[in-house]
Amino acid sequence: MNSNNQVQKTRFVVKDAKGIFLTFLGIVPSIFIYYNGGKEAILEDIFGLIFTGLAVICFLRLRAIWSGVVVDTAKNTLIYYGGKKSANSFFEYFSPIFWFQYFLRFKVKLNEISQMHTTEEFEKGYGENNYKWVSYIQFDGNFGSFKIKFTDKGKRDQLYSLVRSVNQMGSPMFMA
Repeated sequence: MNSNNQVQKTRFVVKDAKGIFLTFLGIVPSIFIYYNGGKEAILEDIFGLIFTGLAVICFLRLRAIWSGVVVDTAKNTLIYYGGKKSANSFFEYFSPIFWFQYFLRFKVKLNEISQMHTTEEFEKGYGENNYKWVSYIQFDGNFGSFKIKFTDKGKRDQLYSLVRSVNQMGSPMFMA
């Protein structure tokens, strides 16, 4: 507690609400198409396997991103959802954790972050002429390197400024 008898906040969460909503929407069409799919027994089995698999994938991803990116100053940790973690060695490509990172959450120490920068990339979406800007924040350090994808540039900048203000340890911070 500080001198004004107010509790100091030590856990900060940055959630990408649009990303969570779009992932949730991935479950709905899978269920709808499954129930309105093929009427023959073989087609129902095939649709059942495909769309149940898609719904499970969307659900697992939703479970990973639901909590957002957590910066805990009391424990000196950054907890994030996977998906853009780079391999540290050739053998890591053979690890199941590397391939299933999209559905997992990871934790790094804030004081291990040596560099951080933001980027925006022009990605092709679904459809013929559907392109969009996607915002990333990349962290580098003793743990390797990873990117966190945001559908909203403001949320990316919120996380950037939060980590930058918490992690004032003299290490270089770069903003591209």
